[in-house]
Amino acid sequence: MRSTAPPDNQRWVARKINVVARFHKSSYHVGRLLEQSGLSFPERYDLPLEDYAAHGGLLPHPRYWLWNCLARSQSPACPEREDHNLVVEALCLVTGRDHKSLRLPA
Repeated sequence: MRSTAPPDNQRWVARKINVVARFHKSSYHVGRLLEQSGLSFPERYDLPLEDYAAHGGLLPHPRYWLWNCLARSQSPACPEREDHNLVVEALCLVTGRDHKSLRLPA
């Protein structure tokens, strides 16, 4: 499947994939951990910002995380928390789970 996302958006998604692949946590979760620590990727993990983006929209589900990332690559303008919740809802639809119990509160 060929992506129709603009090249800059494809790079953004690749940076979020790197976060999930390295930390095995959602990109939103890693971003919140960094925010709480007051440190950036280079300061906390000695990782370049050019390769990592700790922002919402990618979950480390063993079967669906790549699909989830590709699905999100089409709408990068969502606020991070809603981006995360939208992906949770999509995965719940695919897996038959109740997203209301799994989504983050507003």
